[in-house]
Amino acid sequence: MVYSEGSRFSFTEDVKPGEKIKLRHSAEEGNLVTFSLPRPPTFATVEAERLHRKQRLVAAFRVFSKLGLDEGIAGHLTCRDPEHPELFWVNPFGKYFGCITIKDLLLVDHKGTVVYGTSPVNAAAFVIHSKIHEAHPEAVAACHSHSLHGKAFSSLGKELLPLTQDACMFYNHHAVFPNFGGV
Repeated sequence: MVYSEGSRFSFTEDVKPGEKIKLRHSAEEGNLVTFSLPRPPTFATVEAERLHRKQRLVAAFRVFSKLGLDEGIAGHLTCRDPEHPELFWVNPFGKYFGCITIKDLLLVDHKGTVVYGTSPVNAAAFVIHSKIHEAHPEAVAACHSHSLHGKAFSSLGKELLPLTQDACMFYNHHAVFPNFGGV
């Protein structure tokens, strides 16, 4: 049992993979409150983990499509391969997010070479996501969209102000490129 000083909650760290974490209100206050948080899944083989990641990537494309976060060939989602972390899975050039299947996904290296798949890779996807995966080896996935509100705000050429919690996460971690002409 771990108890953080000043905290009224404690949790157990001796949880087996796949089990839920239980958080309990401190016994000193008399009433116990328990709730569970899901744990990431574990896999028997790297192939099973790869399939899981690719299934979730395809599902994310469908969600982006349903929410209107896709626009023609703009926007990309990627996930790192579990066996070869220097490679990542990405959507093919020009395929509508709502129709992407596991068979459509491309495995790409940081040089833009398609290691697995037959479709062309989107140059912008490669340029943006290869740098993200290279700079953040701990990141399993990355996504970006060209949402209506995001495009409207970007046309102002201003940095986000830390006015909301959502914007605070970008404080001093983004930039405006005033002369950017596209990829």
